[in-house]
Amino acid sequence: MKHLFLSAAALLLLMLAPGCSRPVKIVENPLIEASTNPSVDITRAELTDSSTVLTVTVSPLRRTVLELGPDISITCQGKKYPMTGTEGLDAGNVCRVPDSGTASFRLEFGPVPEDAESLDLDFRYSGRKVTLAGVDLSGKKEYGLPEGLPRGLGKVRGNLPVPEPVFACGETSLKIHCLHYRKEMVQNLTVLTKTVFGDDEFVLDIDPVSGIAVCSFMQYGPAFIRILSDGGNAVAWTAPGEDAELYLDMRQSGSWTKTRVPKFGGFPQTDSLRKALRPLTVRPVYASGTYGDLTNAFAVESWRDLDRFSLDVDYTDVPLYEMSADEYTDYIMSEYRALSDSIAGCGAGRMTEGILRTTLAQEALYAIIDSDMLRKTNYMDINGLTFIDLYRKKITLPEVDTMTAVNYSAIRDIHGINSPGMLLGMKLDRYLSCIDYRYPSVAAIAGLEDGLIPDLNAISGMEGRARKAELAEEDFSRLGEMDNPFYLEALKTMQEKTLEAMAHEAVVQEVPDVDGDGLFDAIIAPHRGKVVLVDFWNTWCAPCRAAIRASEPLKETDLASDSLVWIYVANESSPEEEYRAMIPSIKGLHYYLDAGQWSRVAGKFGINQIPAYVLVDRDGNYSLREDFVRDRDLMVRTLRKMLGE
Repeated sequence: MKHLFLSAAALLLLMLAPGCSRPVKIVENPLIEASTNPSVDITRAELTDSSTVLTVTVSPLRRTVLELGPDISITCQGKKYPMTGTEGLDAGNVCRVPDSGTASFRLEFGPVPEDAESLDLDFRYSGRKVTLAGVDLSGKKEYGLPEGLPRGLGKVRGNLPVPEPVFACGETSLKIHCLHYRKEMVQNLTVLTKTVFGDDEFVLDIDPVSGIAVCSFMQYGPAFIRILSDGGNAVAWTAPGEDAELYLDMRQSGSWTKTRVPKFGGFPQTDSLRKALRPLTVRPVYASGTYGDLTNAFAVESWRDLDRFSLDVDYTDVPLYEMSADEYTDYIMSEYRALSDSIAGCGAGRMTEGILRTTLAQEALYAIIDSDMLRKTNYMDINGLTFIDLYRKKITLPEVDTMTAVNYSAIRDIHGINSPGMLLGMKLDRYLSCIDYRYPSVAAIAGLEDGLIPDLNAISGMEGRARKAELAEEDFSRLGEMDNPFYLEALKTMQEKTLEAMAHEAVVQEVPDVDGDGLFDAIIAPHRGKVVLVDFWNTWCAPCRAAIRASEPLKETDLASDSLVWIYVANESSPEEEYRAMIPSIKGLHYYLDAGQWSRVAGKFGINQIPAYVLVDRDGNYSLREDFVRDRDLMVRTLRKMLGE
């Protein structure tokens, strides 16, 4: 026993002696927690006591030449390691992507600590910064549940039936927890909501400490929600009046680099490949509440590439415009039936199948009812034309074979189009667009006398009137005779809220009486010596409203200054009642222009889309700032700098 102890001690001394090296550690295809560019991946990490070597694989959407900047480094345990060498790059750190669409090269750095569990890689290519954060060095094979997820939310009950739509009204509070949040990677989320009464958009700042973003909105009936960010996207459903909590797994951006399609030979993916990629796919969201099971079931199936069950007629390369009405109808219905069969055999749970079928039915209905216009836009897409091209180049779209009553009657073979469950589909906007203002109507074609579609036809146009407080007692009497009391409650609530808002004083500035293109100068002239931000917007513009909502709190915090003037310019395309109801909650000076005035002011800067911003300095110099639309943080930094803060 004594000899054994001595042998072990001698071995330990030998291991600690100078010149001993730790064994080479190789991590194949390491997981990545967050990424700013999904086309850049690390497929191998080699760790020794003398170096750290990363194999980087790039798979951009097209063949290209990538020029890497010299400031390439990794960060590990708070220490920065500059690059010491490369392999597989041309002179000047140039990477040429071949026709295959994928290229690899190796980057060498100094040795990181032996106990390091992860590192971050930072570099620039073609002037763009790329960060791969949380590159795993432990050898994990799958992402697993995110840290900070409440107990029990990881469970999925996907074989339950799709829940019924909740026909009610209420103020919905939405709290989004961003798990594995890195404030240096993403600062805000965009939330898009869709209900039977339209859509809305919110741009939410993520609290850098808690990683939480919040918003609230008046909800009428069930809402389908999309959450978009550079760190992770998700879809969810909420019921009206709920305090809904969603947990967004921000490791999605890292997961995207591991499942990037070009690296695997492009579409179509095989079932075996999808299953191989499943451990590398992050479930995007976790939810509770009325539609929690639905949200969770759909999220957990996201690895199945659910987009392949979409009719996708808006983006097809098939020349639909060349088809006769009969050929087109046969094509759409054939695709619809084939996709229905594919959904049945995809292996997804009952809830996911139900939502896929509902969404497919919405798409098929739209494809038949809106067929004439859809085939014309198909011609434009395939030939690379825009509506501006049609106007400027005087291009005439080809005539398409007009649909007949027989063609339209194909919608009778689309399953469930009159079901209340249609309100839960992901193409609700398409569904509503082809029900409203059509002749012959969907209800007439399908022989529908009651149910969802006749109800929606009965309230057609009432939402706009309610939001302008124009509904009369006879309108409410008619609504009260409907079988579903929801429509009366919803429209009455809308009108009451409009009246409440209109009760607040709305101050609209007098437009200067100036001829020619001097109107803009006249508007800003009284504020010489101050910084002025001019916001071009309209009430119907969801991104405009979202940007304004996001800016309002800044007027009391980061941008609270008497030296900063906020000017909002809208035009008569905003209904005046709705406009006057909205502006009391927007702090600033408001101008309401007629068509000619708007044309002169917007034309001065070439503004053809909104929101748009013009920044005026203290000396009265101004410029259009298109970058403020994409980057509100840049707007804040620029304004603070101009204010001298």
